[in-house]
Amino acid sequence: MHLLKLASLSLGLPLLTACSLFSSTAENNPLLNTQRLQGTLNKNIDNSWTLITCDKKQLKLTAHNEYLENLNTLEANGSFVDIAGQLEGHSFTPVKVYRTQREGFACDDARFKRLILRAMGNEPAWIATIENNGFLLQRLGEPAQAVPYIEEQLPNGNINISATIDGQPLQLWLTEQHCNDSMADNQYHLTAELRIGQNIERGCAYFGLQHQ
Repeated sequence: MHLLKLASLSLGLPLLTACSLFSSTAENNPLLNTQRLQGTLNKNIDNSWTLITCDKKQLKLTAHNEYLENLNTLEANGSFVDIAGQLEGHSFTPVKVYRTQREGFACDDARFKRLILRAMGNEPAWIATIENNGFLLQRLGEPAQAVPYIEEQLPNGNINISATIDGQPLQLWLTEQHCNDSMADNQYHLTAELRIGQNIERGCAYFGLQHQ
């Protein structure tokens, strides 16, 4: 995946404003009263897991849920992780996993604090980024493009982002479903499908820190 090449294109490029419909209600939001943390996973001798956060805190992951069971399958030791959960002292119980990465955007991601969404795909490489001030599309070998957009959240929970780029209709479809980027050995919580005219590219995505 050509993430670093694409990410460098976005520096200093102004984005265009648009409305945002990303939202969730208190009644069905399992992330209420949770904290979102990023850091590196380390497997201990007793097969337990420690999260070393980006600010160098060491937390023990607790609870026997599906996420912890899958860590061994993913061979996640040494991976970067982005998760939300319950923090009690030095123990952290995961509630939602946004991504588990071997490479790509990690603790040094300067854009993460203002990020709403990032979607990406391979062959050819592309990245779509949404922040509070707009939508940015980056494609390998082409100039980065900032365009106005409209977002729609469907009753089934899927999200559609629509715009026009190079005179062609653009749609980015997002589904809450586990997504595996086999090229980079990364795992994400959203699948993505980018349609520009008749061209369709598939990839993965995750919500950023500004997603509500």
